[in-house]
Amino acid sequence: MASHMRLPAGACLCCWLLLFKVVSSEHADDFDSNALLSVGMPKQMDLQADSGHYAYLLRCAQAPAGDEACYDTSPPEEFTVRFWLWDGRSFRVRSYSHWAPVFAQRFWQLSNLNWWRGVAIYRNDYVNESFRFVSQWGLVGSPAVNDAWTKWKTSNQTSPALKSNTRGKISFSMGAVECTAGPDDPCQALRPNCTAEDYCALGFSTEIYVNFADNSRLDEHGFAPIGEVDDEGMLVLDDLGRTLGNLYGEVQDLCPPTPPGKYCVYRDGERAGVNETKFHQEGNRYIWKDFPEMFRLRIASARVERWYAA
Repeated sequence: MASHMRLPAGACLCCWLLLFKVVSSEHADDFDSNALLSVGMPKQMDLQADSGHYAYLLRCAQAPAGDEACYDTSPPEEFTVRFWLWDGRSFRVRSYSHWAPVFAQRFWQLSNLNWWRGVAIYRNDYVNESFRFVSQWGLVGSPAVNDAWTKWKTSNQTSPALKSNTRGKISFSMGAVECTAGPDDPCQALRPNCTAEDYCALGFSTEIYVNFADNSRLDEHGFAPIGEVDDEGMLVLDDLGRTLGNLYGEVQDLCPPTPPGKYCVYRDGERAGVNETKFHQEGNRYIWKDFPEMFRLRIASARVERWYAA
């Protein structure tokens, strides 16, 4: 399976694959996207600041199942995770474990590990309120950590989509297998969690996405929501998507070399989005160097804020 996951431009979420809410337009227009760019940019990147954190995540990548020190434990029925951005704003995700238990457990673990610390929201498919798709993140700044979790913690467990991928819902990005006719159809083993005839989602690790719009077409493929961003938080993500989506657009891997491309931005004849290969190879150094606004608007921290017993 590919080391990274996302969803294809505007339709599904497959290939080498990837990954993969409700406010009124009058309120969304109140936000000034340019205000996001006023946050100070560090003159250089401190590569040592997160070394202890990354060492902890590396250890947890190879930890045995059920390791309590790595929060590989059963999540509560409901819990809330608050994501803080470096510009001081925040948004909350409320997760419901019964929606998709296997995915909710991984979200619980990652959030308690503060996996999201320093993570760039690198995919923002957002042009305007009528033309928007998803916001995606989940790769930490260290390639070694990402590689370790892909190798040791990728799971092929699946779950039916009990809730739909509508605006504000959050799900894990996944890899995919193509369905074929005949007895060797790899999708057959994934029924009934996947009912699609073209491909089925399979294989997840640390990448998540939030739906900007009604993407319920993803449900049949096995992308099962685990929670939702509240209305106030969606205002923050909309503004972030509007800013970064119009600066950088879709990841390069999903954009044709020359325009036009769905959600794609071109600058001086070149694709302006994140090159996933470079991101995997260089980590946050690449984002810091080539995408300054994305780097300054990355996630500062995210932790479980509260939980609720049955």
